[in-house]
Amino acid sequence: AIPEQVGLLLMRLALIDLERNNLPAARAAIDRIAEPYLSTYWMLELPLTIAKVLDAEGRADEARAVLYSLIREADQDLNEIDVRRAKVMLAQIWLDAGELELAEAWDDEEPVRMDAWPRSFGNLVPGIVKAQLRIARHADVEAHAILDALIADGEHRRQWAPLVRVYALKAFAFARNGDIEHCHETIRHALRLGARQGFHRSFLVSGFDTRSLLASPDITAALASAIDFGAPTDPRIILSEREREVLHY
Repeated sequence: AIPEQVGLLLMRLALIDLERNNLPAARAAIDRIAEPYLSTYWMLELPLTIAKVLDAEGRADEARAVLYSLIREADQDLNEIDVRRAKVMLAQIWLDAGELELAEAWDDEEPVRMDAWPRSFGNLVPGIVKAQLRIARHADVEAHAILDALIADGEHRRQWAPLVRVYALKAFAFARNGDIEHCHETIRHALRLGARQGFHRSFLVSGFDTRSLLASPDITAALASAIDFGAPTDPRIILSEREREVLHY
């Protein structure tokens, strides 16, 4: 078995590669973890990471199977917050598949509230999934209220990485209602935060032609500006030199 520190860094690296849409690299990182240590962290984090990679590879059925198994086992061994993380990811997968009723089963049992922001890059924020559900229902007023609350709290806490997705969703809601001016203004915020870090998947919203939007001349200029002048750097999504040394163990 590999050292536990290496395994933790490999899971972190897999989530970074997923965001950058480098699926082969994400799979390679996961496949290097042969035997997880039997600690609570490994029992939770590794299945969640594997499920995210499987879903990105188009193997949603296998991803759901991993999550259902984790929820059954975790109900007795993990606390409510940890079980909730698996249920949030399951709701996201159902939502991506267009199965709103199955995703809403989780939504109905969870109140709208501000959650603790993820401790490491790549973890889902329940409020973002709730906003997506409301967008899917065309309840845009409710969606904007949730997203605005996330933006205010996220900027206050300097949670730059999750905010890329928040701004992308808000831009989509504006675009769907024909409010192109606010759509462009909002997507620029996402670019300012995510362009330098190579963000990709956070910009992809089902039903939203993100590529066409980003190809428009004014958004192209905003993208160039974001890259040239920099963006807030979230240290959780950049591996330190020491971490890279450990990964080459």
